[in-house]
Amino acid sequence: MKKKYINLIDYGVGNIFSISKSIEYLNFKCNFVKKPSDLIENEKIILPGVGSFPNCKNLLKINQLDKLLIKEAKKGTPLLGVCIGMQLLMDYSLEIKKTKGLGLISGFVKKITSDKVNKVPNIGWRNVTFKKKFFNNKKNFFYFVHSYKIQLDDKNHQTSYIRYGNNIIPTSIQKKNIYGCQFHPEKSGKDGIIFLNNFLNERKN
Repeated sequence: MKKKYINLIDYGVGNIFSISKSIEYLNFKCNFVKKPSDLIENEKIILPGVGSFPNCKNLLKINQLDKLLIKEAKKGTPLLGVCIGMQLLMDYSLEIKKTKGLGLISGFVKKITSDKVNKVPNIGWRNVTFKKKFFNNKKNFFYFVHSYKIQLDDKNHQTSYIRYGNNIIPTSIQKKNIYGCQFHPEKSGKDGIIFLNNFLNERKN
């Protein structure tokens, strides 16, 4: 059976190797997109992200990948943002300095509130509660590494969450063809593979 391609945005950050191996495990081939002309039209897109929001946004902007992602999302191409990749889908972030995001889902990014028990960053395995069936599994344990969280204007776009001290943290989102997850599916074992498989095999809206 011929493998289908997935466009993986390769802009110098993110867990590219681990994500690509997870995609290949699911019988898809990675097309690494470093500039707009690398994109395979009408194939799904994954946007990873590690580090700081301003740096990730700047690196996208250098090769006009930000404009490409906005264009493809508006066309209806399924797009999944992972970790900071999900945060980049928002209108803006308050990390380090106020930085404009891709504006694909209304909301913004702010720091997680810490307490004596629940420290920042939020690192480790967490039990995720899913609100919608698309990514649902009986036991949902995913791996997190982050200090910032998203705040959505429309809570209907939130598909899962965790409780972390006084914080309710959105952990996955969906608005039509645009998806995001705060956890790292490529580091989350079986549940991460199920999550990625559901996205890769989901039909276009």
